[in-house]
Amino acid sequence: GVIEKNLGRLVKKEKITEDDAKATLGRLTPATDLKAAADSDLVIEAVFENMDLKKKVLGDLDKVLPPHAILASNTSTLSLTELSSVTSRPEKVIGLHFFSPAHIMRLLEIVRAMSEEERAAVIAT
Repeated sequence: GVIEKNLGRLVKKEKITEDDAKATLGRLTPATDLKAAADSDLVIEAVFENMDLKKKVLGDLDKVLPPHAILASNTSTLSLTELSSVTSRPEKVIGLHFFSPAHIMRLLEIVRAMSEEERAAVIAT
């Protein structure tokens, strides 16, 4: 509903066409079961800013996604390195920080977790 409302506003402001709005909605598949993401190449988790909750969601997604899939977190305050540690693919975990309001601001910060070598170097110092 929120996405439809935001797209409707863009149509009214003539930023996009009605066909663009319909096409955008047609690319979305709402789901409440993580298994719906099983064929995804990129999944962005955006749950409440709580380390334990985010770890659970990322760990659960890691189990259903194909090995090549990238897991992204929408966190802006929590350690991506720690979040990535609950997955079998820490090198494929990234942070995506969308600037607000995300549907208007065309700026996206992409953050990567530290590699094993980088973590070891930090610990050694």
